[in-house]
Amino acid sequence: MRRRVLIALGALVPVVALGLRFSLSPAAAQPTDTRGFRLRSGLLGAARALTAARVEAIERAQAEARRESAQKARVREQILPMPDLTQTDPALGVVGGGEAWCGPVAMSNALAWLGANGREMLLPAGEDARTRQLELVRRLGSNRYMGTTPNGGTGTANLLKGLHAFLRDSGYGYRRLQYQGWRGHPARFSTGVKSAELSFLKKALDDGGVAIIHAGWYTPSKYGDFYRRHGGHWLTVVGAGFDENGASRDDTFVVHDPAPYAGPEGAEHFVTLTRMEGGWLMAEDGAFPARGFRRLEGGMKIKVPGDVAVLDGAVALVP
Repeated sequence: MRRRVLIALGALVPVVALGLRFSLSPAAAQPTDTRGFRLRSGLLGAARALTAARVEAIERAQAEARRESAQKARVREQILPMPDLTQTDPALGVVGGGEAWCGPVAMSNALAWLGANGREMLLPAGEDARTRQLELVRRLGSNRYMGTTPNGGTGTANLLKGLHAFLRDSGYGYRRLQYQGWRGHPARFSTGVKSAELSFLKKALDDGGVAIIHAGWYTPSKYGDFYRRHGGHWLTVVGAGFDENGASRDDTFVVHDPAPYAGPEGAEHFVTLTRMEGGWLMAEDGAFPARGFRRLEGGMKIKVPGDVAVLDGAVALVP
């Protein structure tokens, strides 16, 4: 009896072992789903790639933001921090609402900057910088100095003579007060240059001085290559010889425009000079060839759509 039991047990051992082999085998218990494995692996890889792409995009955006910030800083360092007063500011309280007061206002921006940098006596007394500049504009445009009028504005000759007198009365002399351009002006301020040049503006700023320009408004003729002048506008130069990216340019300068249509205070306008190769400029003094004169383009704000802005002249003051 005992022998039969042992024989039976011996016969069962291989069967049990074989059963355990099949029951414990992963391949037998869970057949491999290769499609599911590939799908899961593919999704995981795609998620990782997407994450990496997002990280790379963020890093690129951050690098670009840093580059733009550094670029703006370079440009800002080259722009003189002058005021940007609007000529029609109600606080001025001048005749005509300031519509024709671009000359005194443009010059006041420059003088206010000089006043804040060691020449305080150029500024009238007042409770703050803005109040002092407003009074400065009124004085410059008065009959004692530039003689600005509601209809005629400020002519080149009056601006130069008035500025000279104001500097004399303020107790400050100057090394240079010069003019380049074709408009009539006193001989003592003349450089003999009829078409104002960017180098003239840049040298004034490089020498610690200031400059303003006079833009002429010209309407192109429908019947030929003629440009008829019907007015002008003074603007303050706050930088010269570089563009919006801070790169050196021999045809670009930066202005503060006192006109109300030029936008809010504190706006810099990058203006490019384009040489005129032909045509005629027609002004109250007669007609003369446009060749060699320069159009004001780029960020230059034009008062009347369709008009052309021409650089009629420029004034440089080096204390």
